[in-house]
Amino acid sequence: MLKFALMGEGGSNTADLPDQLIENKQKFISQIMTSKSPVRSCHDVDESVLSFAEVKALAAGNSNIKEKMDLDIQVTKLKLLKAEHASQKYRLEDDISKNLPKKIAALKGQLEGYRADIQMYKENKPAGKDSFSMELDGKIYTDKKEAGAALVGICRGTKIPGDGLYIGEYQGFRMSLHYKASYAGFSISLTGKISHNVEIGSDIFGNIQRINNVLEGMGKHMEETGRSLEEAGHQLETAKREVVKPFRYEKELTEKLARLNELDVLLNIDGSASSIGEGNIEENTGDNRTGNGNIVKNSRAEDDRRTDGNGSKHTTMKERIAIAKEKAGRNGDIENKTASKSRASEETL
Repeated sequence: MLKFALMGEGGSNTADLPDQLIENKQKFISQIMTSKSPVRSCHDVDESVLSFAEVKALAAGNSNIKEKMDLDIQVTKLKLLKAEHASQKYRLEDDISKNLPKKIAALKGQLEGYRADIQMYKENKPAGKDSFSMELDGKIYTDKKEAGAALVGICRGTKIPGDGLYIGEYQGFRMSLHYKASYAGFSISLTGKISHNVEIGSDIFGNIQRINNVLEGMGKHMEETGRSLEEAGHQLETAKREVVKPFRYEKELTEKLARLNELDVLLNIDGSASSIGEGNIEENTGDNRTGNGNIVKNSRAEDDRRTDGNGSKHTTMKERIAIAKEKAGRNGDIENKTASKSRASEETL
């Protein structure tokens, strides 16, 4: 069964249709599934969810209610932006303290390894184009065809492939055989200061050519590693500049939160009465009673001046607005402290 709530200014002429309800559900789902913010709660940021006091104020034509509804949407969006800003700040802090320094150190190690291996390759590379020498299983081969056939034979003869099985040396590099279970094939790692991997096939000449191509291509890989190292350094400097930037909409969010608290006081949404219209008499839902049990109705001006049974004076509207502003400021401080504590807990874990 679907229940429709009809309420509008000057009459009952609007309805919350089923497709609108489905749209509202989608807004909740979108806020939960988004990857841009670490928030764990969702808010209905449209204009269809109203409290009883808001419905009464809207039906009476109170202009403050529309302002409050617009501010609710704006504040919700600003809070999501602030949460995303905090999440980005935490990621930058991790990059600065751990990720980027680790990446830079690894790239520096690779760069030094390429330099050392290129130098060793130059020292052990045969002078003549036709010169060739490869050691396999303790035997030195000077013919490429024989060496290629021996290499394929080693792979086929390995009944129980091991990871990193030493099979010989080539131009100063240690050769180790690896079995790739993903495609049931073999590869060879040429190890000097660092390792260089070569896939092995059934072509006896092709395997030797691939090994030579990897050694010849070390210079190109060294240049790419140098560019990656330079880029990582730029990323680190950029992260250090971005992490200290404050939330750019902080002032706007604070002002809108303060105005929302003022409107809450004016509409008396969080109090005991609901404002029906400016200048109209409002009914005290708290039912102030006299000693004879009669319900007392007071005008707005009388309500600001009345006292309770103990003789204490109620806060005036102006004072309540001032309290609301102070409350908004405290809420902002609490949010910042909560975010800091959450971050400290994550770092401890």
